[in-house]
This record gives sequence, C-alpha cells and structure tokens, in this order.
Amino acid sequence: MIDWFKSFLAPASDAYQARQERKKAETLAEIEHDIRVLEENAKAIAEGRAADISWELESIRNSGWKDELWSLIFAAVFVGSFLPGVQDHVQVGIEQITSYPDWFRFLFSSIVLAAFGIRLWRRIG
Repeated sequence: MIDWFKSFLAPASDAYQARQERKKAETLAEIEHDIRVLEENAKAIAEGRAADISWELESIRNSGWKDELWSLIFAAVFVGSFLPGVQDHVQVGIEQITSYPDWFRFLFSSIVLAAFGIRLWRRIG
C-alpha cells in the first residue's frame, strides 16, 4: 500500500521539484541581470568622473584671460554698487539681466562658470 501511495505522489513531487528548480533558475537569472546592470552603471559613473577630471584639468591648463576678465567684471559690478555715481547704473544693469529669459541666464551662467572651470550642467540632474 505504501508503494502505491509513493508511486501516486512521485509525479507530484517531481513536478514540485522541477517548479522549484525553474523558480531558482529564474531568480538566479534576475540576480545576474541586476549585477550586469549595476556593473554597467558603475562603469558609466567611473567614465563620467574620469571625463570630469580630464575636463577640469584641461580647463586649469587653459585658464587665462577669460577667468581674469570675468573676475574683473564681477569685481567692477561689486565695487560699482558702493560708488554713489555708479550705483544707479549697476542697479539698472542687474534689473535688466534679471528680466532675461531663464534659458538665457542659465546659458550665460554656464559660460561664465565654465571660464572658472565649473561645469554647472554636470551637476544638474
């Protein structure tokens, strides 16, 4: 009687074990896929950082008159805001700049910051 019972349960047991093996293989495949994705992401991040470092080093090597020019312009605006005869002109200029569209101010800021070796667009997003 027990042999008959075992022979009756054997196909169900085999089906259950096969199902468990399939689930194990599927889970293993998902884990391997996740590992590949994470490795690709880590590689992309490392390459991006290497590119950032390369860009910044090149910016330092090429620094010169552009960053000096922008430093002088900002210093002149700052100092001009304290000089009675120039204050009104500085205020009008700043108000004019703030009236420009956002895209223009972002582009202008990116250009000025790039002259100092700071890439604003890499820090966004």
